[in-house]
Amino acid sequence: MRLENYGEYGVQFNDWHDSRMLALFSDLFQELEERIEQFEKYGDIKPGYRYAPKYVINNRLTTLGKKELKPNGLD
Repeated sequence: MRLENYGEYGVQFNDWHDSRMLALFSDLFQELEERIEQFEKYGDIKPGYRYAPKYVINNRLTTLGKKELKPNGLD
């Protein structure tokens, strides 16, 4: 239900669930950037490549996920 409302109302950042969603998207974006960088540099993804999550690990926010992800300076 919450994800369905993002399209209409946007992410509100009212609670932990919204922060976790932003952290998850941030990890996905970081992995995509790393893969693009490897592809541009080497022509392919390195064998055995695994992304190391920075914002969400085991469904919990890391220190970066809690402190670094402040959209528009919101607390």
